[in-house]
Amino acid sequence: MSPNQLRHLRQQEALNAAIVLGVDQSDVIFLGFKDGSLINHQPQAIEKVSDLLTHYQPEEIFIPHALEEPTDHWVTHAVVLSALKQTRLEPTLYEYPIWCWRQWPWTSLMGRPREMLSFLKNTCKTGFGTVFLQEFRWVVDIEPVLDQKRQALEQHRSQMQRLLLDSEWATLADISNGEFLECFFRTMNSLA
Repeated sequence: MSPNQLRHLRQQEALNAAIVLGVDQSDVIFLGFKDGSLINHQPQAIEKVSDLLTHYQPEEIFIPHALEEPTDHWVTHAVVLSALKQTRLEPTLYEYPIWCWRQWPWTSLMGRPREMLSFLKNTCKTGFGTVFLQEFRWVVDIEPVLDQKRQALEQHRSQMQRLLLDSEWATLADISNGEFLECFFRTMNSLA
């Protein structure tokens, strides 16, 4: 699949997920940067985000955690913080983990060699999870919306299904034999 085809597919998946979550498609904005290239376009991204912040004046902002991989995730964090400084807005910020869960003790060391290297890097970088145990101070019970969350994630077919059967196309369920994906569906009861 060409990068352009994948971009269009991922955008449509995001729009489909928004519908499941009750967000109108007209409220979804794509900034248009090529996947994996945000680090090379930070000034332009800061300007676009600053314009959006000024226009919408949000009271709350959700951004990927500062230690998130891949690069686009932690750069997104930095871009939003820089844009906020320019606008002088002071909304409540919430950082959320995505790939942060891809480390011990939340998932075990399983998978392809490249995946294991990333796993070890994340685990060491965060002091075997101690950084996140200190920084993740809020837990939100998702049990009332768990089915909706699953349905929204299912809309991201390119990450949930092997679209090209004869390829090395990895899905989220492939990572740590499904342990990584299950991190997104843990309820308060499963944490106890």
